[in-house]
Amino acid sequence: MMNEFLLEIYGEEIPSWAQRYAEKDLKDLIEEFLILKKVQYSKIEINSSSRRVSISINKIEKEIPQSVLEIRGPGIDAHENALMGFLNKNNSTSKDLVKKKVKNKDYFFLKIKSPKLKVNILLQQNLPIILSKVRWKKSMRWNSFDEKWIRPIKSILCIFHNKKIVFKYGGVTSSNFTYGNYKYGENKIIFKKTNNYEKDLEKNHVILSRIKRQNIINKKLESFCNLKRSKVIENKDLFDRVVDSVEYPNVLFGTFSEKYFDLPEFLLKSVMFEKQDYFCFFKNKSLMNSFAFISSKDIPKKKKIIESNENVLKARFSDAEFFIKEDRKKNLEDRLGNLKEIIFFRNAGNLFQRAERIQKIIVFISGKINFDLKRFYKYLIHSNVDLTCELVKEFPSLQGKVGGYYASLENFPNEVCDAISTQYNLDFPKGDNYLSLLMSISQKVDGILGFFNSYKKLSGAGDPFGIRRSVLSIIKICIQNNLNLDLIEILEFSNKKFEEQGISSEVDLENIIDYFRKRLLIFLNDMGFKSEEVQSVLFKNKFNPLQLYKDLKVLKKFISSENGKKFQSAIRRLISINENSKVQNDINVNIFQSKEEVNLYKCSQYLNKYKQGIDFLEDKNFIILFTYSLNQFFDKVKVNSNDEKLKENRRALVNNLFKKVNNIYKFESLIR
Repeated sequence: MMNEFLLEIYGEEIPSWAQRYAEKDLKDLIEEFLILKKVQYSKIEINSSSRRVSISINKIEKEIPQSVLEIRGPGIDAHENALMGFLNKNNSTSKDLVKKKVKNKDYFFLKIKSPKLKVNILLQQNLPIILSKVRWKKSMRWNSFDEKWIRPIKSILCIFHNKKIVFKYGGVTSSNFTYGNYKYGENKIIFKKTNNYEKDLEKNHVILSRIKRQNIINKKLESFCNLKRSKVIENKDLFDRVVDSVEYPNVLFGTFSEKYFDLPEFLLKSVMFEKQDYFCFFKNKSLMNSFAFISSKDIPKKKKIIESNENVLKARFSDAEFFIKEDRKKNLEDRLGNLKEIIFFRNAGNLFQRAERIQKIIVFISGKINFDLKRFYKYLIHSNVDLTCELVKEFPSLQGKVGGYYASLENFPNEVCDAISTQYNLDFPKGDNYLSLLMSISQKVDGILGFFNSYKKLSGAGDPFGIRRSVLSIIKICIQNNLNLDLIEILEFSNKKFEEQGISSEVDLENIIDYFRKRLLIFLNDMGFKSEEVQSVLFKNKFNPLQLYKDLKVLKKFISSENGKKFQSAIRRLISINENSKVQNDINVNIFQSKEEVNLYKCSQYLNKYKQGIDFLEDKNFIILFTYSLNQFFDKVKVNSNDEKLKENRRALVNNLFKKVNNIYKFESLIR
């Protein structure tokens, strides 16, 4: 494909997250500029690697054609001074004027021809401005230049229809050359034409396309797996990171001693994934002692580089062994005191206080679901103890897993070990033991309250403390594992635990509850429920994700049914009448004058039996009766009677009925 425009910014190492960010931001900025300037083009392609960000445009025009612009001036009956002012302002004379009628009134118009614009000149003038608008999360200046980029820029390649565009940015003057892979000597590559750009880079050991780099790595890993009858352990973050870290990927394979299988599998994988950026494999559901790594340089003598990586991995595993030996010198019970020396959040106590709160929250929740905790209770205080261990200090992502592992070595019950290991998980498949679910919910609730007690509110779009993820996780755990819990009760109980420890709590629980509701709304929207449907089940006085979800499923099915449509029409009348009938009077059944009033009152009394929306909407016979009674009442009874007593009594009946229905579902959200 012939690309008439090519821009490449080449410099020092660009982090993986920044490459993808730059691609989107730079493409959006270029597209916005071309649209604004009305420059015609066919296609924009953008690529990035660890050293460069590149954008190419196919079939971009050289000139913006001449256009005619009509400018309306004063009316033809305006004073001559007004007309002269209009002409002077637009550097025109009376010979350029034409008359046009607008809404039955004649005006003077100027027809001004815009000059043809050279696109290369526009690009030259605007590219520095465009580059300065790339909004890096973190950027830097270098030398004495005001311009910023993610890392210092070494060269800028800019070619338009085979001619270079010259501009300055970050102390670098654009040119018609770039550099090859620095691992191979960083050869200078001069371009007279743009159509060989990717091929010439590849000759100089640069695979520009991320997809091509991905395919190279995938094919090598697949070949190894086919040969060894194994499978690579999936890790998307690792894969993306590795693909973005090299410009010319070479996949190499090594092994490690099987003696390290004495270490827990999660630790071996964490060392390889996090510390070394290695891929690892499993065979027959067991971890293999093989690993793969990506080299930026293809060298004839691969044995040396493989041995070097094997030695590094050996050292890492040996360090992990050492940390475990040191940690095991003290059992978990003896470590409890060390938690008092570690602050949780400011104004939220220490980790020992947090462990005590979590223990009490677990007990509270277990009572709500009738789960017997007696044989587990004394172990619950150890939920956070692994945060005092050397292994967690070296591998922070393993908190929980390390605690569960050490607990198993000390013969804690299996359920407790699993609960400690998985308490930070954001998701739980059905079938996990209840203790795991309760500990996970408890530590997340306490973490959320601790955060808000310290920081008061969330700011920005990020989630550095995992608060958004924790809230969503609690909701998902309740729904996916059929846990019937009112989270408002749990939050109120948890907040009291802070106060009982003498920790001043300034948390506004209503704000936190509203935050939970917003997360639930997003979660249910993603599941296909409409916002107005979700709003109809969200109550101020309860927040039970499982029950809300069940009510919502029944509601969605109901409102699309024939009975549901008739019911909604009747409820619409109730809502409309109630807007002008909001009274607090008691209902006097002795002054009813019609069977319609009696029947509607009976329906109102019958509503008292429904504790949940699901029971109400699934009572088909009552729904039919209720719909009929509502319509008969509004058809045959005059609510605003001339008799004041009758009017007030009927308004009280309507208001009472509205309140009872609204306590089951907020139908107003659906009707309006």
